[in-house]
Amino acid sequence: MGKKYELSLMDSKAEEAIKSIEGLCTKRFHADIITKDLDYESLKSGDVILLQGKKILIQKVGKECFAECPLPKDEKPCILSCSVAFGKYMEN
Repeated sequence: MGKKYELSLMDSKAEEAIKSIEGLCTKRFHADIITKDLDYESLKSGDVILLQGKKILIQKVGKECFAECPLPKDEKPCILSCSVAFGKYMEN
């Protein structure tokens, strides 16, 4: 089975924050593109953003947790659930 998305994006602050979190994703997940000042909370599927002259179609915002993740589910959401997006390159 191939990759579902061509690329992943993550906020630079989230990249720094996950270094101190002991969840499953924080050790497994590595973004293709690290962004700065991209408002992930306002992104939604279908949005097109321009990064370094390339158009990227946003296909999904946020990353789900693995069921077996040791982080408590009743605490605040993992930073990867709100600071990550997935998409694909579009023709210019």
